[in-house]
Amino acid sequence: DPKNAEIIKPILRGRDTRRYYCNYADLWIINSHNGYKNIERINVVDDYPTIHEYLLQYKTKAKKRFDKGKHWTNLRNCAYLDKFDKPKIIFSEIVSEPQFYYDEKGYYPEATVFFISGKHLKYLTALLNSKAVTFLFKSFYMGGELVGKIRYKKAFLEKVPLPVPSETAEQDIENKVNQILTLKKSDPTTDTSALESEIDDMVYQLYDLTPEEIAIIEAAVK
Repeated sequence: DPKNAEIIKPILRGRDTRRYYCNYADLWIINSHNGYKNIERINVVDDYPTIHEYLLQYKTKAKKRFDKGKHWTNLRNCAYLDKFDKPKIIFSEIVSEPQFYYDEKGYYPEATVFFISGKHLKYLTALLNSKAVTFLFKSFYMGGELVGKIRYKKAFLEKVPLPVPSETAEQDIENKVNQILTLKKSDPTTDTSALESEIDDMVYQLYDLTPEEIAIIEAAVK
């Protein structure tokens, strides 16, 4: 039933996120949500009969869930339900290097990933993947040492000071991000290190760093 595509959504896991791209594993969720604010609850029984027929095999267990919605076919309430289909930054909490991915495809984050919604997302993607912000976060805000790993916990990440750019500076950085995203979309294995280095240089300027300070960061963030 083609109508089912309305509530069958692609899932992205922590292991699928990468720096500026993702390795989507062709996994899906039946988003039979319980509604939120001005979003009406999904009526699976009446509006998606083939999905209802499929779910009947799980009815006994589904009815016992403590976190179900109004009907046993509904998921529990989600306060950020309206954010999933909008552009967002998806990232894993514990990684070896920053892996912030700008998503415009409407992936639904699975439990092992987090996301950032709002404005200036391409600019933020560039900053969070940059050497300068990586150095600052690891050195001052990470909340403890993890051997060979970075932990992007929300409470820590929110403390990182990020420069507010001019419109021109933000647009210049976004242009670089767009180039990277286009290349990665065509071929995820494409080497975009030159463009990323150009972004790093632009971010250094935003922080008004000296050559000596830049050298410290470059030596620390391989």
